[in-house]
Amino acid sequence: MAQEQSRTMTLEAVESEQLTHRLKRQGIVGILITALIISGIACFQFYQAQKKAVFEQLRADLQIGALAIGANLKDYQSIARQVSGRTHIRQMLHRYNRGEIELSALRLETEQVLADAMRQSTVIIGITRLDRSGMEVAQVGETIPQSEWPTSFDIGHLRLGLPGWRQNRPVFVVTAAIYNHKSERLGTDLLSFDMSESREIVDRISAQFNHAASVRFAARREQRPAFFSLDPNTASSRPHENDPQLWRQLVASNATEVYSYRSDRGRDNTILHLAIPQSDWQMMLLAESGAVFADARHNTGLLLGAMLALILTGLLVTNAMGKTTLQKIAHGDRATRELNRRNQELLNQTINDKQLIDDVLDHSVSVIFIKDLQGRYMHVNLAFADERGKKAEEIVGLTDYDLHAREVAETLRENDRRAVQLGGPVVLEECLKVKGSVHYFLTTKFPLRDHNNEIYATCGMATDITDIKRSEELKLALESAEAANQAKSVFLANMSHELRTPLHGILSFSELGMERLERVPREKLYAYFETIRVSGKRLLSLLNDLLDLSKLEAGKYELDYGSHSLREIIEDCIVEQSPAVARASLKVVQGALETDDLLECDGDKIHQVVRNLLSNAIKNSPARGHIDFDLQDCEIYDDDRVEAGIELRVTDDGDGIESNDIEKIFDKFHQSQKPAQVGTGLGLSISREIVNLHHGLIWAENRPGRGAMFVVRLPRKRRAAG
Repeated sequence: MAQEQSRTMTLEAVESEQLTHRLKRQGIVGILITALIISGIACFQFYQAQKKAVFEQLRADLQIGALAIGANLKDYQSIARQVSGRTHIRQMLHRYNRGEIELSALRLETEQVLADAMRQSTVIIGITRLDRSGMEVAQVGETIPQSEWPTSFDIGHLRLGLPGWRQNRPVFVVTAAIYNHKSERLGTDLLSFDMSESREIVDRISAQFNHAASVRFAARREQRPAFFSLDPNTASSRPHENDPQLWRQLVASNATEVYSYRSDRGRDNTILHLAIPQSDWQMMLLAESGAVFADARHNTGLLLGAMLALILTGLLVTNAMGKTTLQKIAHGDRATRELNRRNQELLNQTINDKQLIDDVLDHSVSVIFIKDLQGRYMHVNLAFADERGKKAEEIVGLTDYDLHAREVAETLRENDRRAVQLGGPVVLEECLKVKGSVHYFLTTKFPLRDHNNEIYATCGMATDITDIKRSEELKLALESAEAANQAKSVFLANMSHELRTPLHGILSFSELGMERLERVPREKLYAYFETIRVSGKRLLSLLNDLLDLSKLEAGKYELDYGSHSLREIIEDCIVEQSPAVARASLKVVQGALETDDLLECDGDKIHQVVRNLLSNAIKNSPARGHIDFDLQDCEIYDDDRVEAGIELRVTDDGDGIESNDIEKIFDKFHQSQKPAQVGTGLGLSISREIVNLHHGLIWAENRPGRGAMFVVRLPRKRRAAG
């Protein structure tokens, strides 16, 4: 009996040992197979990440190069506009086309101006000027071959040529049409530019990849793409091997794309292309995949070798610790079950806590919301959902741009960013449209942090203060009405003085002239009449301002739209005010024209606005001061509409605007608190009404340091009725 029991125990021990060995072998085989699969996937992902990093480097270098070359092209175009846009040049060409001056006189005068333009720029190497028939009338610098002249001169304002090579350097020609103020073409300028700086950009990109990548260019043309290079070694080659259709497709695309293909020589190549700003050019980076991705393959090989070594080491350790490992696995299984039980208890507690928080938030009368750092709503309470007329789950995932107008959404996002940047709560007032009406909210926004103290969201709690706000607005409206009544009283007092002064001058000097008609010399009589004329003009200006104000208030102010040059309007106003400028020893400066200055407007009315702004700047500028005019592009936002516009800035270096006046300076009958300021207070008010009728904007602000600046924004196109 004892022997049978001993035999049974021996068999159980053997079976247990065999089971242990079998489990150990199965574990080792499973670990080996799993490790190999994971290693293969990891190496593949690593190689793909390395390739992606190389692609990103290629794309970044190409984008930087395209932006740099685009900036150069913009500078070249700006220089061409300045050279061809000089008023004196247009006048000379106009007189030559009408036969008023000879070709020799035109050539002499023009070549001096063009030579001066070349001296002011280090990139111009030659300028050729043609008349409107295409005949050369002037030439300075290097001669531009006729092969690089345009075949047609119906080009609009500017057209870029294709780069070529002269004296071992890349050059290209910009064709700039010369127009008069009636948009009639008077002639054409051909400007030859040195593109050595762009060539250096291309060389730097190629050098970063040990010259395994080369840069080519293409320009979209009517018939077919035109290819060229800024590298003399590849200038004559054309990237059309293997698939011409692919190249035409690349040139037609404006997006940044990556293509791979196999060449006729059996090599894998990669193409990255990008549109160059300010032109119809495409910049293409051609790279031999084998050379570009050599480092990626080398790094992947090192990773694979390291992982195989780790797998082998792991198998040896597993084999040595087989039995102990199995015991630990069994113990770990029990520990895992206990951990799962605890996790389930914590999950249930978390769900209960969340339900409690949701109940508190949903029963709050305040609007409460949570947004992630990208502005997407993560949670909103019932008060928030009710104000938006949606269910809470419909709002989660949306942004402020989905719920509000763009300008309102931008303000809300900026308030969110302020809370994140400060790292603490901010209290501010927000204006929103709720169920079709405007409501005001007092909102507290603060950042939410995770267990690592990192900000991951913003929370906001808002209280509707519309009723309080409206009571304050009624009080402000009453105060504003009282101030307007006071301003009108002051205006009437000033107006009586302004009207009486010129009338008194007219009557006094006319009576004086009549009494002394036979006794005083003609020069004295002429002085009397001049005084009467000036007083009459001043009286007429006052009456015109009053009539304009009356029409504006009655809604009968009509606009006569047409296409006008804002720069020419400015020049006319400067000439008109030149006596006043000279008396004050002022200097009026027009900045460089950075944009097209044509817009659809009522030219006389805009002339009146510019004249009022210039007159205001003259009155507020000290002796020998400066008045600056600047033009630039802008965008005008009106609800969901975005319009292209042009911005005019008029700046002076006077004492600036009093803080009490800056918000009221455009109000009717308002006058500055400065004792030296006189007038009716109508000029700026009429100017604002004229700009509003054009659907534009006008405002004033003080410059940092000294002086004031008036800004006018006007849409380029007339807005359609309705």
